[in-house]
Amino acid sequence: MNSTNSELRSIMDGQPDFTVLSCDCQEAGRGQGDHIWHSRKRCNLTFSILTRYEGERSLDAADNQLITMASSLAVTDFLSSFNVTASIKKPNDIYVEGRKICGMLIENGVSGKHMRWSIIGIGINVNETDFPEDLPNPVSLVQLVPGQYELKKCLRTFLKHFSIRFDAIWEGPEDLRRDYQEKLI
Repeated sequence: MNSTNSELRSIMDGQPDFTVLSCDCQEAGRGQGDHIWHSRKRCNLTFSILTRYEGERSLDAADNQLITMASSLAVTDFLSSFNVTASIKKPNDIYVEGRKICGMLIENGVSGKHMRWSIIGIGINVNETDFPEDLPNPVSLVQLVPGQYELKKCLRTFLKHFSIRFDAIWEGPEDLRRDYQEKLI
């Protein structure tokens, strides 16, 4: 698959809230600007989540940063479940001990003053041990906590953390903002 964000965007009409699209390997994973996300086949979590903002879960466009905060904190929570302490480099890169373990690309659909949808693309280095030389400071979960990690189980674990943090957008945005600030590099 080229990019889970691009693929999910092309099929998003009619897809329900919290549709998740993951793949074994992205051939054209994207990051902010012109950055690319490198990932060897079946080594890392590469996925995108479609979220919709309707009814009780409406969201003002001015509050779109809460999506970034919830997504970033979900990754730090996921890593914490493996006893890995992570920090956030604004807006949503995740670092451990000064090395990048996760990147995100969040695309939003806005209508007027309201959010309509987001596609949250996330790449987490899990079992990767061989990074391209041009990457300045990558790290993976397996390098931090040796073992072999089943990617499907890791994705399920992440989605549990994501659901909790995402609910906080409506149930406790002040807590979300505080937690995000505390995790910033």
